Amino acid sequence: MIEFTYSRIALCVCGMVLLGAVCIPLTDIYSSNEDVMMIENVERIVYMLDNMHDSDVDVIYLKGWDILPSSDCSLSVEGRKVILNNSKKEYVSYATKESRITLGYNEEILLTVTDGVLMRS
Repeated sequence: MIEFTYSRIALCVCGMVLLGAVCIPLTDIYSSNEDVMMIENVERIVYMLDNMHDSDVDVIYLKGWDILPSSDCSLSVEGRKVILNNSKKEYVSYATKESRITLGYNEEILLTVTDGVLMRS
């Protein structure tokens, strides 16, 4: 009877070791996918800002929940540096034109082009 108990304990330990061996690579894959998504988002935001500068539009209305990927994200633009923050990391990209913007997930802002600089009104 004791041999049966030892074999079940050994089986459980081996199962936990195998489960741990699978979970660690999966977390790394998920983390790198999140980084790729955030980098793509900041590049998309830079593309939007650059197109705003190049267009004839003088005013644009932005909603944070439409632009930012999740509620723990915020956007700040100072000069040409565009920073997308989430609770863990910052993702940076550079625009071709200057802007001065801060945007949170639950914010709605009006942007205008003043003297060639896109800024909050």
